[in-house]
Amino acid sequence: MLWSVKNVRWIFSLKMAVLTSVIVALSLSILPGFADDAPAANQDLKNDSASTPSKADDAAAANAPQAAPDAIPDEVTTKPVASDAVPQKPSIWSADGLEDFEFTDRSGKLVTRKDLLGKEWVIGFMFTRCRGPCPMIVAAMKKLQDETGVNMVLFTVDPENDTPEVLRRFSESYVPASKPSISDDTSGAAPQWYWLTGPREKLLTYIQKNFRVPAYGRAGEPEHSNSVMHVDESARVMGKYLGVESAEMALLRRIIQKKAPRGKMMTDVIPPGAIQMEGAPAGMTFTRTRDPEEEDQDNSESASETDDNTDPDTQSNVPAWILKLPAVNASLNGLATLLLVLGFILIKLKRPNAHKVVMLSCFATSIVFLGFYCVYHAFVLSKKFPGIGPIRYVYFTILISHIILAATVPFLASMTIYRGLTAQWARHRSIARITFPIWLYVSVTGVIIYFMLYQWPAA
Repeated sequence: MLWSVKNVRWIFSLKMAVLTSVIVALSLSILPGFADDAPAANQDLKNDSASTPSKADDAAAANAPQAAPDAIPDEVTTKPVASDAVPQKPSIWSADGLEDFEFTDRSGKLVTRKDLLGKEWVIGFMFTRCRGPCPMIVAAMKKLQDETGVNMVLFTVDPENDTPEVLRRFSESYVPASKPSISDDTSGAAPQWYWLTGPREKLLTYIQKNFRVPAYGRAGEPEHSNSVMHVDESARVMGKYLGVESAEMALLRRIIQKKAPRGKMMTDVIPPGAIQMEGAPAGMTFTRTRDPEEEDQDNSESASETDDNTDPDTQSNVPAWILKLPAVNASLNGLATLLLVLGFILIKLKRPNAHKVVMLSCFATSIVFLGFYCVYHAFVLSKKFPGIGPIRYVYFTILISHIILAATVPFLASMTIYRGLTAQWARHRSIARITFPIWLYVSVTGVIIYFMLYQWPAA
């Protein structure tokens, strides 16, 4: 069949649209401006509060309850002075250790300070409806316990929702309660893991006062630190480590394994130019600068941990702009959905030229989506669905059907467009009846999967 000049022009336009889309996707992946700004932007993201990723903890700490006016923001790390540099500063945590407390474990048992004495602990903060890094922090703590056998405590900062039963269900989504590392056995034979809740004001005030980290916010909208605390056998806080930083968790692991001194943190040496923050106690310097020697020491061990961790929020080498691509891809899927519906309406109204323009635009949108999708997964292999319970069956049913059908869309869409451009109208209509519902389902479920994976509450 001889093609008309008009059809050849449409094919050329389609090729140019595809080529332009691929060039845009590739250029974004190598653009120097993005790469240069990414490390700093990603570091800011990791140090944000768990429930409001765009708000830094130091700004949030200024609005903390008056019960703990000296709460230290999460991303402002207090640096112990190296012995060969300047005289040692006092710790920001009480030398007498944690104050006594009485909170309820997920098992319903009352846990007090006495239960912590005589053992080494790692303590973290989370809430089950967290849409931020809480699931990754819990996973990092679980991995640390598996490697070292250290005992764990997690304080919820959303006690109204996080009852003992909710905490139990949430904990079992990571490790079944029958596993020794997360058991309620109090014989001391197995590592312990307490998931604590209690009266809101009492709980948040205790966290702020004893750990010097932010824990506040309205009910249902809590904000908290992304750090985990290392506590010794006398219930004294020895150090603070970002739970979303694989290098800091690697250092904590070496400390627990007695391969590094207790109290050593990633910011152990005050660099030239470190500043005194306004309102801070005299002699207390704040900075986020890394010790180069410590960074070199961490590289070999933290690299393997980063490779093993497939969640974007726990990879320190993932540029911040990459983490925004899922939202961009969801928007492109939403746009493709609108274009598909519009194209269907136009052909029913017998407006073939407008239908052609809309469907080619939809195809170009899908090509751009595919480019961004490939760029994102070049950095992030996968992301774990944080939901628990029956919603997991719903999610995986949608996901599996989406993946299977998405694999057919490039072929079906290409054949449908080809037959339309070559005026094979009968064959075009025949395959379009198959392509349209599949393409529409893939576009709609792409948006649904994004919201379930990135916006759905953890419990």
